[in-house]
Amino acid sequence: LIDNIIRGSPISVSVADPSLPDCPLIAVSDNFEILTGYSRQECLGKNCRFLNESCDVELGTRKIMRDVLHDATGKTSFGGKIQNRRKDGVIFLNILRLQSIFLGGRRFIVGIQ
Repeated sequence: LIDNIIRGSPISVSVADPSLPDCPLIAVSDNFEILTGYSRQECLGKNCRFLNESCDVELGTRKIMRDVLHDATGKTSFGGKIQNRRKDGVIFLNILRLQSIFLGGRRFIVGIQ
């Protein structure tokens, strides 16, 4: 259901499930695939941190993003710029917003890039 809602979004969107081990991506939009160069099949089931492997992400930024994942109330959010790496190896500056949403009594983490 979530995948169908965001798939055709005009912006890059990702959704992760913090109730699963390592908070994997469960849905990404077509524009997420375009932005990152990774296909949906390559992304789903992975934690989105694979996009910033070997990138310079400040410890404080990583802490805030982890806080979003662990805040069951959904009140913690993140907005900022982080380095990410496309599938082709090119580093890009990702302007990212992370926020919890609740659907059907479950919490999900939405990333808007």
